[in-house]
Amino acid sequence: MDLIHEDREFKRMLNELQCGDDRAAEQLFRRFECRLIALARRHLGEHLRSKVDPEDVLQSVFRSFFRRQVEGQFQFEDWSSLWTLLTLITVRKCRNQLKRFGRRRRQVWRERGLEYDTGTALELISREPTPPQAMLLTETLERLMQQLSDRDRNILTLHLQGHSIAEIAEHIQRTERTVRRAMQHIRVLLQKWACET
Repeated sequence: MDLIHEDREFKRMLNELQCGDDRAAEQLFRRFECRLIALARRHLGEHLRSKVDPEDVLQSVFRSFFRRQVEGQFQFEDWSSLWTLLTLITVRKCRNQLKRFGRRRRQVWRERGLEYDTGTALELISREPTPPQAMLLTETLERLMQQLSDRDRNILTLHLQGHSIAEIAEHIQRTERTVRRAMQHIRVLLQKWACET
């Protein structure tokens, strides 16, 4: 599918979503379902998945998204910016579950008799971005995606979805060294931008 057709398809889908079209909502759900479940599974971890189903997280993500989209709270340029927002909502929903089950009486890792570093859990929770931080993250990710080659953009997308370096290398049919170099290039770009601000 060429870029012009992709852009037209994206705008059509957004307009239909704004009107509350169920078919557009279904199309969007199917497009991102598998990747978001994989992301939720990764962020919930094995211990929490005994209490929280990644598919339930996904349902919650899309309920929040569709409600706020109809209210006109979001503006998107393309599929990439939409994916960035859905990723952010998914990670937040997972962290909310971590907070919920991390309370003393609900600690899943204690129920299962597992060692767990509560300091690490609290550190993860404290990293929840504020709305301005979330906006900055989204803008930075969009800017980064525009600067990258198609291959590096694909590598970053797979990395954000939780794939390992080996899995990414296999998926793009390149060596792990190539993937590591691309990730290093991305880090350098981000560090350069951090120094500019």
